[in-house]
Amino acid sequence: MSSKVLGLVSQECLDKFMAFDLEKSCVTELMVNGLNMGVMAGALAVKLPQIIKILANKSVKGISEASFALEFIASSLFCIYNMLMRHPFAAWGEMFFISVQCMIQLILFWWYAPQIDILPRVLLMNLGSFGFMWAMSGQMPEQLLPFLGMAPAILGIAARLPQIVLNFKQGSTGHLAFLTFFLSFMGNLARIFTTLKQLSDPVTLASHCCAAICNGTIVAQILYYWNATKAANAQEEKSKKAKKEE
Repeated sequence: MSSKVLGLVSQECLDKFMAFDLEKSCVTELMVNGLNMGVMAGALAVKLPQIIKILANKSVKGISEASFALEFIASSLFCIYNMLMRHPFAAWGEMFFISVQCMIQLILFWWYAPQIDILPRVLLMNLGSFGFMWAMSGQMPEQLLPFLGMAPAILGIAARLPQIVLNFKQGSTGHLAFLTFFLSFMGNLARIFTTLKQLSDPVTLASHCCAAICNGTIVAQILYYWNATKAANAQEEKSKKAKKEE
């Protein structure tokens, strides 16, 4: 029999539950593993609402390219750090799926944003690929690991700040998808809990805390500017229709 039943609890804990013995360690194990699975499942489509919204509107108005790019870099570095630290995939695997979706968002931004110079962006993507291969080749000094671990937290803040500032400046949140940021925020909160219970890594914990603060801020902005955003988007649609009729 496998060590964990359905990937959630050990056979020993299952036997205790069946005997109505809710031992604290077993309850914690169930919660942590359940959250791990929930976060992983949610991450498979966390960016999908934003991707769909961009495709539906054929516009990236009100969206910061810097936020997309930095989030992609941050999530990718987070994956590299955890792989090098040999943390269990269940404790960070959602970031792999998120990084793939972030890349899709970035490509869509380049596709729909006017007057974008693609060449330097593609070159930077290739440079990043070489950096990934170098890090995973085992040639990176171990002394750099803490800095690599902190980079996602710093970049995560840098990724969200342009969008947060842009939202304040324009008094609306453009085509940002509420569900995407809400799910990200809830995932961050879940990861704070699982990291506290599963890993003894303050670097990873700090990264999740920073992400929770930033995503929570954008969720609050979307709710606060809800009516203003609807009005701004309606005006954009009118402008598009007027141009088509000309």
